[in-house]
Amino acid sequence: MKTRSLLLSAAASFALAASANATNIHGWYLGLEGGANWIEDVDAVAVFDANPPGAPFVTGVGTFGFDTGWAVLATVGYGFGGNWRAELEGGYRHNDFDITTVAGDVEEWSAMANLLYDFHLTPSLDLTLGAGAGADFANVNFPAAAFDDDDWNFAYQGIAGLSYALTNHLDL
Repeated sequence: MKTRSLLLSAAASFALAASANATNIHGWYLGLEGGANWIEDVDAVAVFDANPPGAPFVTGVGTFGFDTGWAVLATVGYGFGGNWRAELEGGYRHNDFDITTVAGDVEEWSAMANLLYDFHLTPSLDLTLGAGAGADFANVNFPAAAFDDDDWNFAYQGIAGLSYALTNHLDL
């Protein structure tokens, strides 16, 4: 009886996995992603004009220690029916930082164009590799130093991901 139950369970698992095949994406799709965001710590020299007119500038040296932050991304893309996809991605990232005992934060908004290639590892599991280029808008807010600055910059990224087909139209 145990052997029969085990075989039936295995057959049912295989049937369910087979119905959730990782398919070649053909046509338009939407995506939503979230996760952790890391920024390397930065050694900095800051010069502040925090004195009365005519007094010398104040110079400070320190390391900006960034906390692990979070990110959320949204994509709209097109699958060419094989393994290739192209997509546009909009993203938001947030990290807090501190220098000695003073805190601040960095917010980033990005717009990227990505080219992706999907490797079908199993009927339900895909490995995706790709690259993207675009623009990144960063805003640094350091309230204790009355500092708030922002700037647009060219951005690029390497992409590696795993996706598991939950259904024919939904991946995790």
